[in-house]
Amino acid sequence: ENRTFSVMKIFRILIVFPLLLVLYACPGASHKSDLKKIQENNMDLPDLRDRAYSGIRFKLSDLFRNSYNDDFVIQDNAKTMAIYGIDLNFSVEVFDKDEAELIQFAFDDEISALDAVHDNYVLKRMETFEEGEASIKKPCSKDVKYPGYTQVLHGKNLFYGDMTTYMMATVEIDNEYYVFQLIGKRENMGYLFDDFEDILVSITK
Repeated sequence: ENRTFSVMKIFRILIVFPLLLVLYACPGASHKSDLKKIQENNMDLPDLRDRAYSGIRFKLSDLFRNSYNDDFVIQDNAKTMAIYGIDLNFSVEVFDKDEAELIQFAFDDEISALDAVHDNYVLKRMETFEEGEASIKKPCSKDVKYPGYTQVLHGKNLFYGDMTTYMMATVEIDNEYYVFQLIGKRENMGYLFDDFEDILVSITK
């Protein structure tokens, strides 16, 4: 009887152990896989491919997967994606002409609709920080085909303790205003600003 018990015990261990390996190894393997691909591509996001959203196209790394996390966007209709292995989020959303004008009228100073949409977004984002800082708002690179602004925000979210970096850009295309974001832990974002610029440069109607 003891021998039977021992055999059964060994049999169970042989079945459970491989399952544990699969369950615990998969998340780490995924993380290393994403990070390794970026490292092998000289710390640039690899495998760019065309994406589309609300009448525009742009290029984004194939490592991004569709995400249902919309905590960091304002509009209900927004495209959100993520590279889960490195906790990197991407979003794009659009404000139409009427929405932009409503935001514009809320400002005391006379500013353009483009400035209003961008500045309002920055203000809304800063309100979600326990502590935060914002870089100077700058016009998009001359290589970007449409007028717009870029800005980088850092802050501790009210709900999460990690210091997070938000790379933001607002681009005006045919009287519509597209807000792009690339979001991740601050310590991981230093090498990704040129990738964010590449997304903006790739935008076409």
